[in-house]
Amino acid sequence: MVCKIKPKYFDLTKFLNKEIGFNSVGGMKLKALAKEYKNTQNELRLATSLQKSLMKDQKFFSRLDMYGRYLPITDLAGDMYDLVKVNDNYWFIISDVMGHGISASMISFMIKALFFQSIQYHKTPDKVLEDINKTFIEMMGTDNNIIFSAFIGLINENNLLYSNAGHPYPLLIDSTTNETKLINDTDTILGIFKDIKYNLGQAKLKKDDLLILFTDGLYENSYLGDISKVYNYTKNYNIKDPDKYLDDLINHFKKYNNNFTDDVTTMLIKIK
Repeated sequence: MVCKIKPKYFDLTKFLNKEIGFNSVGGMKLKALAKEYKNTQNELRLATSLQKSLMKDQKFFSRLDMYGRYLPITDLAGDMYDLVKVNDNYWFIISDVMGHGISASMISFMIKALFFQSIQYHKTPDKVLEDINKTFIEMMGTDNNIIFSAFIGLINENNLLYSNAGHPYPLLIDSTTNETKLINDTDTILGIFKDIKYNLGQAKLKKDDLLILFTDGLYENSYLGDISKVYNYTKNYNIKDPDKYLDDLINHFKKYNNNFTDDVTTMLIKIK
């Protein structure tokens, strides 16, 4: 579910028609500029719609369900998440590109494409992260200051394999004890070192367990700005409805952030 108020676009063409006559050469140049501006805005709306369409708020499978929220602070953003089934495996990713806007969104599209490609060939999340990182640096280099975090997981039967490249720790809620745990394993962020190796973590899952992931835009830049606050809020929340929990979580932090200053993405996976 995309929780973003539809922006009001400034109509440059209407403004120029009202304020400036087009009876001079300069006026005609301004008219051409206004037309180009309008075309750019149309392309921006199309790109925004495309990015939003790739962020599904719900996905249902035989073994698990996925719920998500995506709140960009501009029309285009660098956050990305998804969950896909490949044979009997469920692969998922959440990532956060440093920065905002068109450039960050283009990188997020690239990361998603690299993720889909890599999971066809590799069997564990650590190898997928290493492949994404190496391919990205070979394509983009390291001189452009483009870095991004990512958490990649693989669920097969009752096993969770995961690797973390500088991303906020996810939460795992045990359905039997209702205990909330931080999956506090992480490694170096992506886009810096070409040949870095990533660790592989493992956890057991069972029916009704919940895995909760988010980007740091949820909790940063406020007096709540600490991942422990997400942990404490979730620990004291009895999650019956995943959609409601995600909305309540976002609204809770939005209240104290006085609106967010960074893109916010959340993702919840429920085991069946």
